[in-house]
Amino acid sequence: SLKILDLSENSIDDAAFECLVDVFCTNSCLEEVRLHENRISNIGAKLLGERLPTMRSIKRIFLHRNRFDEVGAEAILNGLRQNDEVEELTIPTMGRNMKMSKYQRLISYQTCLNSGGNRVLKDRSFPWNLWPHVFHRAGQHLWTPYCEYQMQSTEKWKDMQQADVIFHFIQGARICGSYS
Repeated sequence: SLKILDLSENSIDDAAFECLVDVFCTNSCLEEVRLHENRISNIGAKLLGERLPTMRSIKRIFLHRNRFDEVGAEAILNGLRQNDEVEELTIPTMGRNMKMSKYQRLISYQTCLNSGGNRVLKDRSFPWNLWPHVFHRAGQHLWTPYCEYQMQSTEKWKDMQQADVIFHFIQGARICGSYS
C-alpha cells in the first residue's frame, strides 16, 4: 500500500540503488519515488534504464542532483520509451550543461506523451476520423519526439498532440495489434 517512497538525501550509491530497483519492479502500489540528492552514477542510471520497462505502477521518479551525466540520461530515456506509465521524471541538468538540458527536454516530452496517451486511451470518444491520419503517420515514420522543431513550437505541438500521442502507443506494444 506504499504509494510514495522518499529516499532523497540518503547518500544512496549504485550498489544500494540496485537493490531498490528490484523493489520498484515488483511493487504494484508504488507510484512515486524520490531519489534526488543521492550518489547515483551512470551505472545506476543504466540499470534504471534497463529495468524501467518493467516498472508499471510508477508514475513519478525524481533523480535530480545525482552524479550521472548524459550517458546515464540517455539510458534512462531509452527505458522510458518502453514505459508508457511514467508521467514525470527529473534528471540532474548540472547547471548550464546543454546536453543534459536537452535530455531533460526529451524526457519531459516523452512523459507528456505518456500522460496524454493514457488519457486518450481511456477516452472512448476519440474521433475515429483521425485514425487514418494516425496510421498514415505511423506508416511513413514521420513522427519523432526528438525533432527540435517540434519542441520549439508550442503551436505545432498542440496541433499534432492527439495524433502523436496515439501514434506513440501504436509504435509501442500497447495497442499495436488491436487496430492493425
